[in-house]
Amino acid sequence: MGQASEIPAGKQFYGNHDASIQWGSYKFNGGYEFSPHLHKIRERRMLTKTPEFFYVISGSIKFDFYDNLKKKIFCKIMNHEEFVCCYDGGHGLTILKDCTKFLEIKLGPFTSSSEDKEIFNDKSVSTVA
Repeated sequence: MGQASEIPAGKQFYGNHDASIQWGSYKFNGGYEFSPHLHKIRERRMLTKTPEFFYVISGSIKFDFYDNLKKKIFCKIMNHEEFVCCYDGGHGLTILKDCTKFLEIKLGPFTSSSEDKEIFNDKSVSTVA
């Protein structure tokens, strides 16, 4: 989890380099150039869950995080310009403010919810971090 205002200078990639989704942050001064490039077609094989990256543009969302046994680990209120990348376990979201906007980036292709998700009821109680 992080906040956009805390992104360090330069280029920084996070997480395991073998993970099925890669993400990084960039902070440079004006005039810095990245060389034009294309990404080559290459074979990528993986057997993975669906990792997801969330970025809260505006508003407020309560994220509940679960382990693989569906036990709530913790919850976190995320606000304007905060982000999280979920690699494993489960999560639930509750929109807390009207007109909340956020981005979700995940590994595709998407086929159907029934193929990708196991929905469960949460009856546990935990404190908000």
